[in-house]
Amino acid sequence: MNGYIGHTDESWWRFQRHRPDSGEVNFWRPSGRGFAALRPGEPFFFRVKSPVGMIGGFGLFGRYDRLPVWRAWEVFGAANGVDGERALLQRLSAVVKRDIDRSHRLGCIALVGCVFFTDDHLLPVPESFNPQNISGSVVDLGAPEAGDLWERCLEQAPPVEEARADTGSAGARYGREQRILPRLGQGSFRLAIADVYDGACCVTGEHSLPALEGAHIKPWSEGGTHDLDNGLLLRRDLHRLFDLGYLSVGRDRRLMVSERLEQEFGAGSAYPTLAGRPLATPCDPGDAPSVDALAWHAESVFLG
Repeated sequence: MNGYIGHTDESWWRFQRHRPDSGEVNFWRPSGRGFAALRPGEPFFFRVKSPVGMIGGFGLFGRYDRLPVWRAWEVFGAANGVDGERALLQRLSAVVKRDIDRSHRLGCIALVGCVFFTDDHLLPVPESFNPQNISGSVVDLGAPEAGDLWERCLEQAPPVEEARADTGSAGARYGREQRILPRLGQGSFRLAIADVYDGACCVTGEHSLPALEGAHIKPWSEGGTHDLDNGLLLRRDLHRLFDLGYLSVGRDRRLMVSERLEQEFGAGSAYPTLAGRPLATPCDPGDAPSVDALAWHAESVFLG
């Protein structure tokens, strides 16, 4: 099992540490260069840059994607470490020392289950870590020094809400061979649901990224989860109508259109022509919408 020590901007770290909901963050890279150092559930350690120079917390790797700035802000919001899209553009421009526009693609490392340490609980960086490595580096949690770091991080962290565990081989003291596969956060859910439907609206097949949104079948506010079988990738207008109850999906996974849509807003709408249209099949059939979640929406939200 591996971990990764990444150089972390102090202002980003302090901003994240004081966010009310800091469990999920976007550790972005201006270059958009890929990231294949970790498997989902392996830890990413925040080495706060000089003058701090210590480990300021960690998160569990969720997924990586390359996103235009506008999409990174839309997906992660303040989890980018700033309080607005303009501030994100300014930060990026300062880092790369040239003007950055909204279409610039960032490398987005989505981390969940994040823990940020207070100033009096920072941990020393392993002596074997080379701070001259510009991108950071992989560490073997089976080795004593990195393993001790991971153990001490876990001692300072609350229990991690986990989806399942990949136990691997047992017996090693360091690194706790069990790799936790954490539940998706809101941002990770939005990225993952796009992959589930290969970047296309599951009703219309629309592929234009600005027109698409990840929709929860049962909202988080109603006890829903960020699990992929509780999600649909929908065109923005269909997402809005779905949330308001003018659209729903039957147990047969075909679209239902409420008669109230035409009654309340007049004839001529194109939406009734979508009634009965089957949802696209997910790339992995195991991610197909939950029958129970669909039934909840049809019974509790749909204006049938």
